[in-house]
Amino acid sequence: MNKKGLSPLLATIILIVVSVGLGAVVMSWGENYIEQQAKFVQASGKSELALCEGVSIKIVSTSAGQKSCRGQDFIEVFVENPTGKPVDGFYYNIIGEDTSSQKIQQSISRGEVKKITIQTTLKKIELVKLTPVIGSTNCAEKSIKIEKLKTCE
Repeated sequence: MNKKGLSPLLATIILIVVSVGLGAVVMSWGENYIEQQAKFVQASGKSELALCEGVSIKIVSTSAGQKSCRGQDFIEVFVENPTGKPVDGFYYNIIGEDTSSQKIQQSISRGEVKKITIQTTLKKIELVKLTPVIGSTNCAEKSIKIEKLKTCE
């Protein structure tokens, strides 16, 4: 019985070469997959930014100041869309002793002024932030902030 086999050293070298080759194939596949995912995420981000391009909202101002005030259980804000694209609604954030957030389904067309009424039970309010919404996209970079609310008359 004179059987010959691979020496342990040669078997180890073959095992290492196969492992490195298999690792290179997996890394190459993974790199292509990550590149595809990055391109997809980048493209979807650009399309959301494109939706918000041209959005222009502001709080109506008079000689007495901004047209926004706080009542017992509500906040009123007069919003104007002077030159921008139509807005489908708003997402508001109220920050004070606590926080409150909600979406308002109130559209505003180009050149239109609307009164937005926000119901709230918060007593101390430090900041109200209105973010325009187009479709299901929040245009956060186009948000308007109201820091000093007068009492409604």
